[in-house]
Amino acid sequence: MTGDIISQLGGRHSIEKALSENLNWIVKSFARNKNLGSSGWSNILGQFSDPYPETTGYLIPTLLTASHYTGNVLLLSVAKKQIGFFNSIQNIDGSYYQSLKNKSPIVFDTSQILLGLCSIYHHEPDSYVLDQINSSLNWLNSLLDERGFFSAYNFTEKNCPAYYTRVFWAMIRAHHIVGTTPNHLIFNGIDSILKQINSNNSFSQWGFDNETFVLSHNIVYTLRGLYEIALLTDDKDMLSTTISCIDSIISKILDDDKFYGAYDQNWNPDRSFVCSVGNAQLAYLLISLDVNKYTKAIKIVLQDLLQNQSRIGPNKGAIPSSLPIWGRYQRWRYTNWTQKFFCDALLLLLK
Repeated sequence: MTGDIISQLGGRHSIEKALSENLNWIVKSFARNKNLGSSGWSNILGQFSDPYPETTGYLIPTLLTASHYTGNVLLLSVAKKQIGFFNSIQNIDGSYYQSLKNKSPIVFDTSQILLGLCSIYHHEPDSYVLDQINSSLNWLNSLLDERGFFSAYNFTEKNCPAYYTRVFWAMIRAHHIVGTTPNHLIFNGIDSILKQINSNNSFSQWGFDNETFVLSHNIVYTLRGLYEIALLTDDKDMLSTTISCIDSIISKILDDDKFYGAYDQNWNPDRSFVCSVGNAQLAYLLISLDVNKYTKAIKIVLQDLLQNQSRIGPNKGAIPSSLPIWGRYQRWRYTNWTQKFFCDALLLLLK
């Protein structure tokens, strides 16, 4: 069935070309900073921003997987160089700068860097990396209260939004690596998120703020986190709950023949744009779960991205953050996290 999807999307050669050109853009986003951090985005003129530590963190597993698939040792080299970059921006308490100009940390950002370091350590165990993982994990644990909420350093006033499942995923994975039992407060936090699920399988607090229409990006952040936690903890009930929520999304996608950029809690879409990163994230999750079951949905969400990949110019190979590019999410930009999840989906599909 995977072969059928690949054929419908233009064939293996076409998808491998799309992957190669997208990876070239990612490599440029690092090279612009002498391979110490990936620029968060490029504008339509190809001008790159400063390094973005958070997304540099979760680009690491993408580079490692791509290096293994393509045999390109440059990708592995770039991934390894981020160990020194993260060491240079780690605060004494184990947290990480939110940007090179702002040393104040954010819980979510530090957790995503932690995911990257866990991937590096899994690929090649090293005591230097293990020390970074341990100190970062200790900082995150120190902020948890009895409810499993983070007492400080949240992006917004919400101290346990639904997309923090990605934070708890990183923490549990790090606990496994350092050989310690996950703090019970982590599971209190996960339970508090599960209690946010509405009767129609949406979540009450899965956005950044109190916006009516929540980005598909945040929605799939939440579900990917739950999926990974379920795998790490062998929690079959959590996995079943996650699949039920995903199936609610899929029914909307199949009805509309489109995955729109944002939805309210009643699954009404904002039809004005597509959030590219949400599409890429969902494609990866569906391929991971069941290619046969989700064949049509995978084609729908990936086709939009492949058809809008930049073919020429300074951003050749990159996917605009919104479709159309002037849509409400990161308008006129090509963000590195959009490219990260696009690569992840293509790599998983090709494998």
